[in-house]
Amino acid sequence: LAGQDFNARLAVHVLQRHAADLADAWRELEDAQVLRDEAFAHDLVFEGTLRSVQTADAVVWRGRIAAHMAANGGPLARIAAHWQAAQQWAQAGQAYMSAAEQISKQMRQVEEAGLLQQAAACFAAAADAGNEAETTWRLYVVQVRRSYRLGAHEAVSRLLSLQNTSPRALLYSLCAKAQTGFEEKTDEA
Repeated sequence: LAGQDFNARLAVHVLQRHAADLADAWRELEDAQVLRDEAFAHDLVFEGTLRSVQTADAVVWRGRIAAHMAANGGPLARIAAHWQAAQQWAQAGQAYMSAAEQISKQMRQVEEAGLLQQAAACFAAAADAGNEAETTWRLYVVQVRRSYRLGAHEAVSRLLSLQNTSPRALLYSLCAKAQTGFEEKTDEA
């Protein structure tokens, strides 16, 4: 479930066992060439193992993976994906927002927009209209900055659908509507 982030420390945390309890089993897996250098030896072994995990266990374990990675400075976008898979929507939304902020400093606007879309979807799943609206506003700004009109109009439509859900949503929807109206009048001139 942890993919490229898998290692012995993470396994100990996720399975909530002491390292000594896992040592013999770990050694057996290495001897059988299932594990090599703290990773699965082959993609097929990884995929087979992944399919064998029960959905309920996967949800719990993905939350533990996300918590461990967050506590140890893991990559924000991957942490967010684990929170999302764990159905911890608010944490996933916040992690996607943090990842988007990090990416924005590198001027990678397409990736930033994708992360903001993920964050907005997570906040929607968490029924957090205020954060969904704020995230969608940021998405709108990114789409305008990169001159992606369709994406900007989709963000405005979403903001308008949220306008009656919270004061922040109303504020962001009015700002986006005013900005869009101004841009359309400028284009006509």
